[in-house]
Amino acid sequence: MLPKGFTKTLVFSLLILCNLILVPNHAAGNALRTDNQETADKNAPIVPTSTSGNEWFVSETGTGTDCSQSGPCSLEYCVEEKADSNDTVYVRAGHYVSTDSDDNLLFIQKSLNLIGSCTWEKIGPVYCYPQNNPPSEETSYLDGENTRRVIAVEGPDIDVSIEGFYIYSGNAENRLPNPWNYPGVGGGVYASDLDSLVLKNNYIWSNKASSIELSTDKYSPGGGVYVEDIRELEIQENTFIFNSASARNSYGLGGGLYVTHCGETGIVDVKSNHFHENMVGDETTFSRGAGAFFIFVGNLNLDNNIFEYHNHTIRSDWIDGSALYLAKDVSANSIDHNVFRLNYGNSIVTLTDLTGSLTRNSFWDNDAFYDLYIEHGDQIEIMNNFFGKTYGRAVSSTDELSGVRGGISTIIYICSLCGDPDVDIINNSFALAEYAIQIGDGPIVDIKRNIFSNLTKKLLM
Repeated sequence: MLPKGFTKTLVFSLLILCNLILVPNHAAGNALRTDNQETADKNAPIVPTSTSGNEWFVSETGTGTDCSQSGPCSLEYCVEEKADSNDTVYVRAGHYVSTDSDDNLLFIQKSLNLIGSCTWEKIGPVYCYPQNNPPSEETSYLDGENTRRVIAVEGPDIDVSIEGFYIYSGNAENRLPNPWNYPGVGGGVYASDLDSLVLKNNYIWSNKASSIELSTDKYSPGGGVYVEDIRELEIQENTFIFNSASARNSYGLGGGLYVTHCGETGIVDVKSNHFHENMVGDETTFSRGAGAFFIFVGNLNLDNNIFEYHNHTIRSDWIDGSALYLAKDVSANSIDHNVFRLNYGNSIVTLTDLTGSLTRNSFWDNDAFYDLYIEHGDQIEIMNNFFGKTYGRAVSSTDELSGVRGGISTIIYICSLCGDPDVDIINNSFALAEYAIQIGDGPIVDIKRNIFSNLTKKLLM
């Protein structure tokens, strides 16, 4: 005879296995790939498509003004002087640093395609290597030397593409452009007032918006990347790792990525990126979104990304939306097939004013009061997601100094007196949590056709 409860446990174990199989391929450690790379080696080169403008060539030791395939020139000269609007600049593998005291290694103010980690002969095709999963055979390192921002892009109304670079050690503290007078903004990349921006196949590592320890309520946004006022935004197949928005004892928003006022008349695609152990300051009054922070964003497609280990190694920061914070006026076409795992904070994902759906996402083994915290918002659908923890990992505790999330470990919390969000929770799976769903007074919530493991309490109201 089978033990009591064996069948139910077996069925749920199979359900978990099926869910893990359905997680996007890159969640299992596979490379993040473009569609035409599905069967290729993750470090295989790409032959760039033809462009409408002129093509120019750069190398680390380049001199002169030809900027030709047989006579490449320097990076700063080519980007800022030689290239005209709509041209393409190919950058050979090498280590690129500033040759002057400018605030930015590169300052782009024209429509431009900038493609790095390329190799070529004096004649023949150009091959360029994606950098989202280094090491690569060929790498173009753009080094801010911890003294300047790496790339600034400023319009108006231009189209810029940046692909295939290792962007690192940027520091935007007191660097221009900085129209809102932040202590620092966009350590790796700052982009504002564009018609379109593409960031693709880059490795964005160890950049910071600011390292100033602040005693006021000023904050620094966008440690890795800051983008503002862009109609068409594509951020695809990049790695954001070890970026920080601010000093430890300060306010920060969007340690990896900060997006604001984008997509209202266009679209914002953030797809197949890997966000790993980015940070914001541990002043919890204003610090939000160590992985990514979005505010005033329309037509968002946030799909197939990994968010992991945010604030996990420090394990002392009680940050809201540790992995992802969707703030005021965010509308989403899709938030689909993302993985949130091993993050640490007061909440892992916070939705403060979202219109849209969360579908087929996987939340696993996060340490938090709440994996998903919801307030305000309108017609939020939470469907076909998987939520789970290693049982006993996030136990109830009131000891803030213990490093364990205090209070009741809840997967989804819907706030009371927070604008009464309208939420549907349908066809989800919940495993090994103290409470699957907690609902405050006031919200309108429809809960149906969900599956709860026999070690999970269903509801707390």
